[in-house]
Amino acid sequence: MGLFFVAAILLALAALAIVIWPARAVFTRRAQQGDASPKDPVSRIGAVLLLGILPLGAGALYLALGAPESLDPNFSPPAAPSSPQDAAAAMAALPEEERAAMIENMVAGLEARLEETPDDINGWRMLARSYGVLRRPKDAARAYRSLLARDENASAEDWRNFAAALVADRGDDETVAGISDEAVDALERLRSFNADDPLALFYLGIAARERGDIDGAAALWRRLQEIAPADGPLAPVLERLLGEIDAG
Repeated sequence: MGLFFVAAILLALAALAIVIWPARAVFTRRAQQGDASPKDPVSRIGAVLLLGILPLGAGALYLALGAPESLDPNFSPPAAPSSPQDAAAAMAALPEEERAAMIENMVAGLEARLEETPDDINGWRMLARSYGVLRRPKDAARAYRSLLARDENASAEDWRNFAAALVADRGDDETVAGISDEAVDALERLRSFNADDPLALFYLGIAARERGDIDGAAALWRRLQEIAPADGPLAPVLERLLGEIDAG
């Protein structure tokens, strides 16, 4: 079991190095260029979905090290990388298709386990976060529904990730319908944990504008503008949105 925890940390760090930093770079670049839009889920919810990386790393490794053959007394698991950098390099060295296939297979294994143990709350949480990492928001939302239906004490993070998945499922297509009622409910639930949650303030503002409540949208965005860093990547987006409202 000690090997599991050590290797889990290494795999999680490798995922951080390979997935988080490129995504963060995209987020920052788009904001600086001023081309992030209210319908661009990548730039707004990327940081939220990335919270699922660490549980995915631990769960994926459990599926590997917890395989039946590991119980064989003659079984010798491969040596763990000597450092997080080595782990990241080893994963990065894999062809993209192989790396994606490996993750998909791990997720499929978790899905199979949940079919046998559907009341495994932590399993649903891990699956939902894994889908988020794989940029499959529709599947992530489905998994979060299963989680939230079983966990009356779901955390703010669970509700935030659920709302983020619902928003991300809209995609970048301007013809896609606006913020759904389900997403609004999830965002409002998120505000019950923290009235100033940035994700909730931003997208509830979008929802208010879509239904014609311009004053409501402005109030939410101005509150977000008050608490967001003045030099942060969201600042120019809020300035543009509020400027459009002030211009009529």
